Amino acid sequence: MTPQRLNREDHVARIDCRGRRVADVVGPILPWCRQTLALGATPVIALHNLELLEDSITALLKALDRLAVDFGVRITLSDRSGYTRAFLLAAGETARPGIVEPRLASSKQE
Repeated sequence: MTPQRLNREDHVARIDCRGRRVADVVGPILPWCRQTLALGATPVIALHNLELLEDSITALLKALDRLAVDFGVRITLSDRSGYTRAFLLAAGETARPGIVEPRLASSKQE
């Protein structure tokens, strides 16, 4: 049986960072990314309320950057706080290959 290609809504994860730790955000993303890639779709991750993360924002952004490189994932960060822009500027780039700066992506809530 050939895997069926996902429609756009099936490969967008929307994550609310409010009150969560880095492991709580990244943990569920890894198997989801593998599954989405196996079905021939490009995963898109939209993070919201990044400033309300109860952990290191830098650690989360570094983990997601590594995820983007390792899995070829496009990460859309919805971040009105300015933390994402500061991270990208500190990294010496305004746009990293796997990270797309603030855009709202719609779909599933983690």
